[in-house]
Amino acid sequence: MKRVLLTGASGFIGRNIISKLELGGYEVVPIVSISSRLITECTPYVCNLLNFNEVADLCKSVKATHLLHLAWHSDYKTIYESDSNLQWIGASLHLVREFLKNGGERVVIAGSCAEYNWHNSNFSEDDLDSQALTQYGRSKNRLRRLLEELKEEHSYSLGWARIFFVYGFYEPPHKFIASAIDKLLNGTPFFLQNGQLIRDYLHVTDVADALFLLLNSNLEGVVNVGSEYGHSLELILRIIESELKIIKSSVFIENKESLQPQSIVAKGSRLKTELGWQHSLSIQAGLSGTISWRKIHLREF
Repeated sequence: MKRVLLTGASGFIGRNIISKLELGGYEVVPIVSISSRLITECTPYVCNLLNFNEVADLCKSVKATHLLHLAWHSDYKTIYESDSNLQWIGASLHLVREFLKNGGERVVIAGSCAEYNWHNSNFSEDDLDSQALTQYGRSKNRLRRLLEELKEEHSYSLGWARIFFVYGFYEPPHKFIASAIDKLLNGTPFFLQNGQLIRDYLHVTDVADALFLLLNSNLEGVVNVGSEYGHSLELILRIIESELKIIKSSVFIENKESLQPQSIVAKGSRLKTELGWQHSLSIQAGLSGTISWRKIHLREF
């Protein structure tokens, strides 16, 4: 049986992919930090990925065939410029080395659309070394280059998923869509400075499908994980209002000039052309399902 080491198992994407991995024939070894909680029938392994000794012991004990590495610095307030991003380069490289040392074969890493230079408006997989605007984006791309170089020492297969904007089940409450839904459900006004910004949002179940397909293949290199469709933030908010049947709008949009890029949308995807992947949920259907889910689970956040 294929055995996958899943880091970030209690995170937003991690929680949504465990059952898919199990149904796909994998024995899942979910890794969580000490402070994390995991809602699954799997028994999680507690491991501090920044502790090299713990990681070495874990990989020696588990002897996984596949690695799906989702974990990273998780403080949303500091993630883009924190020096912890540099720590995670080293920790991730060490994790992959130990995984390979113990018989690992296939590695898939969660990258980010932040690896692109957002001001260039070119989000093509061919753009491997654009100048990312943040420490987070630069660190992710630096890790990718190091792991490509590691192939000179080890024979292994590497897929790199540049994930765009994600929403859906278990979305952290500070993120845009989750925050808007929660506030409107509670009757609290939602304020947005610029509703004209366009972003490529993909439901987390489609992201999980894409990552599973990538892990289960031999496709190597950078792949975009996005819908290739952009929606304005204002449109997303109006759909949420409509789904909640809000008659008198509680959304206030100023449309001020923003320093943020106007449009961030995935351009092309090898997942589609080479693996036949297609996202299944429209933004309307995805938001509707997310609202229904959050109505039930809001108390958990």
